[in-house]
Amino acid sequence: MNARKKQSPQSILMVSSEAAPYSKTGGLADMTGALAKALAARGNTVTLLTPLHRQVNRRAAGLRAAGAKTVSIPVSARIEAARLVPAAPLEGVRVIFVESRRYFDREGLYGGPQGDFPDNAERFAFFAQAALETIGAFKLKPDVIHVHDWQAALVPVYLAARGGAPRPATVLTIHNLGYQGRFDPRQWHTLGLGWDQFYHPGALEFYGGVNFLKGGLLFADSLTTVSPTYAREIQTSEHGWGLDGILRDRAGKLAGVLNGIDPARRCARRNF
Repeated sequence: MNARKKQSPQSILMVSSEAAPYSKTGGLADMTGALAKALAARGNTVTLLTPLHRQVNRRAAGLRAAGAKTVSIPVSARIEAARLVPAAPLEGVRVIFVESRRYFDREGLYGGPQGDFPDNAERFAFFAQAALETIGAFKLKPDVIHVHDWQAALVPVYLAARGGAPRPATVLTIHNLGYQGRFDPRQWHTLGLGWDQFYHPGALEFYGGVNFLKGGLLFADSLTTVSPTYAREIQTSEHGWGLDGILRDRAGKLAGVLNGIDPARRCARRNF
């Protein structure tokens, strides 16, 4: 048997709307928290960026207010402040929270008793832009930006829109293709993107609406899913949720990586 080729350590910025042990609605949080620790254990430099939801136990997270930085994010015709707050390391992972009372100080992560928050497009466009601002604010030099699901899918879109080279490679992991971040086009103005990014067929328009995940699928350099089986399934019309054509076109960049078990936390999942 051939020995596994040893890879050089990389600098990785992981962007997720939830991450265990800080905030959680499901398996996404378990996977991102466990994966970040696993990658750090392999010698990579890993920074985990996630919103400072009300659910986060600030004391347990070890927030370091003295090291916080504030960046300005354009939202429609106004500017919103994002406070970037470092926390205590998580088993070798650098952790930074995006704080905004307007967007993240809420009872739920994505919605409440009445359903999804009506400004989710604005909230996660803000989060994606804050992720890129974090790079300069903390002088990060990521080789890879790894984003998860529709809530972070605009990161590769904004990175491409900013242009310039060289730029980090981007990876988008699809946890559940059924959740795509689909919004009314009347919310487009909150994203700060040109209309060419909406109307062009190779952009975010999807049956007359806005689709965040579609943008990530088109602009990320690489795509992964939580298993090889799921990677095959989502390329079919039965399980592709309308995005199967894009996924087939990008099949050469799509890989299914089977989730494993985090021995330190039985209920957690990881993907490496």
